[in-house]
Amino acid sequence: MDLTKIFSGMDKGPEAIQANFAKLGAMTNLTKIPESQWVAKGITVDKNAYFRGISILKLGDNALAIANVQFTTTTTLNIGWNTIISFPASYTTQYLGAGPSLPLTFNTSDDSKVGDIGFDRDKGQLNIYVGNTITSGTTINVKGIILLSKDTQLLN
Repeated sequence: MDLTKIFSGMDKGPEAIQANFAKLGAMTNLTKIPESQWVAKGITVDKNAYFRGISILKLGDNALAIANVQFTTTTTLNIGWNTIISFPASYTTQYLGAGPSLPLTFNTSDDSKVGDIGFDRDKGQLNIYVGNTITSGTTINVKGIILLSKDTQLLN
């Protein structure tokens, strides 16, 4: 992205500054996925804990998925990938591409279980990888950021 260089005494300086802000605004955008659009699978979200939600921060053609959720399992989560929240895929499909979706981790409230979390961008799902079975009634904290990248060069 090319921003206009601003200098002292510049003709139409304020307009150039405003145009730069418009360019930055077009490149970035923070969208919170409304809780009303979530479908919880085998969990209940603990809204009275430190619930902040799931947001997508657009950064040009790439994005960061920001998750800050605490929930309690209502069923046993078995070893392997478990979908815990589904939402309209329209929030993430625009970031599909060859680039990675880096996982973040979750932990149980007593730190007895830790695992990876990933976004399925094509299906609009938040998934957790369980290494050891997690029983119903366990509190789990999800907090972190997942890179949704079309450009594998972003990480090099």
